[in-house]
Amino acid sequence: MNFSLSLSVVTILSLLSLYAVQVTSITLTSSHDLKPTEDNNIQNSSISNSTTTERPLEEKDEGGNATNHLILQISSGQIKGRELLLGGSNQIYYAFQGIPYAKPPVNDLRFREPLPIEKWNGTLKAAQEAPRCVYSSSVAGSEDCLYLNVFSPEIRKECNQTLLPVMVWIHEDIFSTENSPKLESFYPDYFISEGVVIVTLSYRVGIFGFLSTEDYSAPGNWGLKDQILALKWVQENIQNFGGDHNNVTLFGQGAGSSYISILIQSPLAKGLFHRAILQSGTSLNQWAYSQNPRKAAFGVARLLDIHTDQSRELVDHLRKVDYRTLYVVSVSTDFRETIFHNPLDGLAFAPNTEVPHPGAVISNHSHSILKDGEFNGVPVIVGFNSQEALGSINVINYLIPYLAKYDLFSTKLVPKSLNIKRYLIKIIVAQLIRIKYFGWKPMILSNNQLVQFVTDDQFARPIYEFARQYSKYSPIYFYIFSHEGPLGVDGKHRLSSGVAHGEEINYLWKRESNINNAPNEDILTRKRLLRLWSNFAKTGNPTPIQEELLQNITWPLANVKSMTFLNISTKLEIDSNVERYSIQFWDEIFSRNGNPPYDTY
Repeated sequence: MNFSLSLSVVTILSLLSLYAVQVTSITLTSSHDLKPTEDNNIQNSSISNSTTTERPLEEKDEGGNATNHLILQISSGQIKGRELLLGGSNQIYYAFQGIPYAKPPVNDLRFREPLPIEKWNGTLKAAQEAPRCVYSSSVAGSEDCLYLNVFSPEIRKECNQTLLPVMVWIHEDIFSTENSPKLESFYPDYFISEGVVIVTLSYRVGIFGFLSTEDYSAPGNWGLKDQILALKWVQENIQNFGGDHNNVTLFGQGAGSSYISILIQSPLAKGLFHRAILQSGTSLNQWAYSQNPRKAAFGVARLLDIHTDQSRELVDHLRKVDYRTLYVVSVSTDFRETIFHNPLDGLAFAPNTEVPHPGAVISNHSHSILKDGEFNGVPVIVGFNSQEALGSINVINYLIPYLAKYDLFSTKLVPKSLNIKRYLIKIIVAQLIRIKYFGWKPMILSNNQLVQFVTDDQFARPIYEFARQYSKYSPIYFYIFSHEGPLGVDGKHRLSSGVAHGEEINYLWKRESNINNAPNEDILTRKRLLRLWSNFAKTGNPTPIQEELLQNITWPLANVKSMTFLNISTKLEIDSNVERYSIQFWDEIFSRNGNPPYDTY
């Protein structure tokens, strides 16, 4: 699992190398379009993992009836799924993959709000993954990508049948080579064993998901609007799959987690979900917000030889550009805007504050929304891994020339969200940060200190502040994941103490990269994490009763006066000590030098 590449701003160290790969290795490949048509006979995909198998197509029950040609009626037409066997058992679960929830956002629908899918005739064979949204250095995927998958322990057969809790996974997207959770990479077996329905979905990313001219021509946040439409689909259809539309929990990691936190703050998403689990990302993380999306949009236009200062004309031209060319140019623009300015300030194509209009996802400063309690107050679990930036420690020596600029221009260490206007104040703050983390030692010779700074600056501080502000109005559980097991690093040797960005994913999902014969401590941690998450999805409380598996512990709510958290390590422990992450230091920096309102924190 490549943690340093899974999120392009985990650290400035990996960002440069990541962009270099993106820009230099791009090859143009054709996409595969999938559209629902009458008698759409899409072939079932094979599953190579030895612990997850598909039942034979012609298997019959005792009465001679086919058991695996499952046909369901949903709002847009009939779909046919398949039966899979839960790994390590004979238990059946049901998979419906590649279900379209929106019209393909192509041609004139590019850079517009998604439209619901039209009804189709015949039966759509929902038995394999649909194309993913455009991603990766090879420009893989397709613009026709707004599909979702549903995995359920049982299908609704009777009206009085007890419906199951629903968990909707929002995957991480930023320059990830695994843009959406394909079944071959993310098996839902562990969650199915906990008795929940799992939904995964694809949404537009990069320039296709987040281009904005900061006006009505292209207000932006298209990827978030895709997610909202998918959640409306869940509300309308999930009961057919045995899921309870009144018990929907969103969960995600990294960028996916930050998107969920924005949906919590959006009036458009009110009532579409009832709980949320945020793993290593919130709207207050600097990498989760585009500081100047209009500049990035016109930067792309210039590279495409489009010369205009009018937003509408710009967007009209960009809708006509081949998607592969547009993606390549957008990567180049993001590289220039991010690397040559300051990677710590975020990405060019990310969520933005929209101009106020009825379809706006968010049109106010996120920190202000949280501080004033103007959000959808659903119960939340939020947290981060103990050393998020650790995954990039092995590339520091390759980036010394680039990192030297932070020694020469230390004001780049100052969070842009502080909104410091006077340069002298910024210099003073920069020196305070530099001395706090590096003393008088050059940054290029301070590997461990640099990792700690990026962990604090890009993850711990904003996530802690999100939890603190949220706790003033609504229930929130705070955690730090610190279990250093071989399962988290795919059996590789750990270079340093701590848990890097994304390691917890290996404990939640069955993946092809998982090591065989994981140690007992890892298996126990997996069972505990799954039980905490599924308990929360079922009841809104991760520890509703005392369980021996969970050490009979009660996970207390965090609150602004006592920010207690659950330390998820080899043992479960309640703690409140966050001195390692210099929270008090950063609080003083913001209180003495910051100028609200803050976009991020």
